[in-house]
Amino acid sequence: MRNLVLAIDIGTSNIYVILMRFINNRFQIISSLCRPSLGLRKGEIIEPLETVNALNRVLNEIESTSGLQLARVPSLVAVSGIRLESHLSKGMVVVSRPDGQITAEDLHRVLEISQTNLGPNRVLVNTVPLSYFVDGNLVTDPLGLRGAKLEVQSLVFDVLSSFLTNLEKVLEGAELSINQLIAGPLATSWAVLTKEDREEGVLSLDLGAQTTTLAVFEEDKCLYSRVLPVGAHYISQDIAIWLKCHTDLAEKIKIGDGVAWSKKVSKKETINLEKYAAIETNTISRYELAEVIEARLEQIFGLVLEELKQINKARLPRGVVLSGGGAKMPEIVNLAKEVLRLPTRIGTNNFEGLAEGENPAFMKVLGLVLYYLDHLDAKMIAGDSFSAKLKRFFREMMP
Repeated sequence: MRNLVLAIDIGTSNIYVILMRFINNRFQIISSLCRPSLGLRKGEIIEPLETVNALNRVLNEIESTSGLQLARVPSLVAVSGIRLESHLSKGMVVVSRPDGQITAEDLHRVLEISQTNLGPNRVLVNTVPLSYFVDGNLVTDPLGLRGAKLEVQSLVFDVLSSFLTNLEKVLEGAELSINQLIAGPLATSWAVLTKEDREEGVLSLDLGAQTTTLAVFEEDKCLYSRVLPVGAHYISQDIAIWLKCHTDLAEKIKIGDGVAWSKKVSKKETINLEKYAAIETNTISRYELAEVIEARLEQIFGLVLEELKQINKARLPRGVVLSGGGAKMPEIVNLAKEVLRLPTRIGTNNFEGLAEGENPAFMKVLGLVLYYLDHLDAKMIAGDSFSAKLKRFFREMMP
């Protein structure tokens, strides 16, 4: 449907969808919804039929409130979870023109070659060019320069082919198609980071339900990304073990009374659990609850710190930007500062029309659109206005 775009993030615990319209030379959000997800583990779809049903419930609700049919709307889809990986790769080509001038075709060829170094059963998602070399000399932008040999070093995001197969099944079941896949770390970062953040050096840290995703930026490039197999749901499991209760009840207690940093809680403060459910213990110490939460988050941040040390990026000038559902925990910023020893803030984006714009869990799905639009220059001819680029965007995206 003309001038509409659908952004979809199918997470382990929740599905986030944003429907946007391009009008008067800017995007407007028509609808943004978060609803429970089903059929996933650590971001990987393991029961496609359950996931289809969950996605259809979200889409039906959007169609009902907006009065629009979504079947032919172009879709941007996040690829996240434990099956997403990134690695450095290189490519080299001989410049094609006799006079040695480097063309856009040369850039396209060298990037394609850098994308071929994938492992078995892996499928390309995105490529981020990091450095170009012309005849062995580092250059910022090789287009139009002269030389005999062009090289590139890239950060390549790829995913297991089975992951993509199941994702395609889910979207086909919902009568949607993938128009563009975007790696979750890139999408999240484009929603929560400023250009200054990405230039000076920053860590984008997405705390999901069962995974935690890192993306390190410097000089406006994603240098490193990693998905850790632990997330905020593990806090709920820890609380359930501590209280000898069901995980669903532990999740409610975590959300309702949880605090990430025990230093901010009085040891005398108690919680009456009757407001949640009748269980064996009617009152608990809020300080002890905070200690349980803090212990798991300290473990997660400790793993993150080890990752940063391994790549020599433990001291980033712009610090850490937290997003994802786990980032909503009170006092999590103070705990992150203490463990990582870096300035920390919650990542938000006040995009007009996003009803839950202060909710860090919505940042990845919003970032899908922002990242794609910010990279239109790589697809469009020089000199196009923003409006012309968007018109071309919709022509390319429509099935």
